[in-house]
Amino acid sequence: MADKRPAQPEPGLTAAVEHDELHPILRFLTDNLKVIAFAVGGLILVVALASGYRAWRDSRLADAREELGKLVAASGENRLTNLQAFAEQAPSALRTAVLFELANAAVEEDNQAVALEAFRKLRDTAGGELRATAELGMANALLATGKPDEALQGLKAASGIPEAYQAPLTRARAQAAEAAGQWNEAIAAYEALRELEPANAEFIAAKIAELQVKQTQAGQAASAS
Repeated sequence: MADKRPAQPEPGLTAAVEHDELHPILRFLTDNLKVIAFAVGGLILVVALASGYRAWRDSRLADAREELGKLVAASGENRLTNLQAFAEQAPSALRTAVLFELANAAVEEDNQAVALEAFRKLRDTAGGELRATAELGMANALLATGKPDEALQGLKAASGIPEAYQAPLTRARAQAAEAAGQWNEAIAAYEALRELEPANAEFIAAKIAELQVKQTQAGQAASAS
């Protein structure tokens, strides 16, 4: 008769634990289940909080974009004031767009002081084409308020300007120098512009000749006084 002995348990995790035969990684897991569970729970909480923050941020940004659109489309005497107030509390992701719209609105309303300040802030925060646009906007605002020397100084100090904007800025520099009566600066700027705009070479040559006459007349007047 066959000897019926109790079935032996298959060697597994329990047996391995009893015989201290666990792989080091498995032993670490079994010894630290509570700690690991707590850490995983904390990670889930962090992910949930981060997701919630992103959703709140995206919602706030969408609301701000909608508000900006309404302000830009609005009309009336409060439009500029409302844009200025909005610019003070707009999300950072919208700052460049808000400053650009504020500057444009100020130019449309011929408020050169507000335009100048908005363009200055835009220049300090933007890069590339927007920075070049801001430099031109500042120069125009300064020229419109009778400050050609300051406009010329800013244009000469402009850096990092994209190639496509070299001609407009050089033209603005020539105009500012002429308005300031700085004939050498104006002539040099127009000569540089002639290289940038060969299609307008004839007109620019005539402008240079005109400035040379003005320069001679200014020198004669200074000598006579």
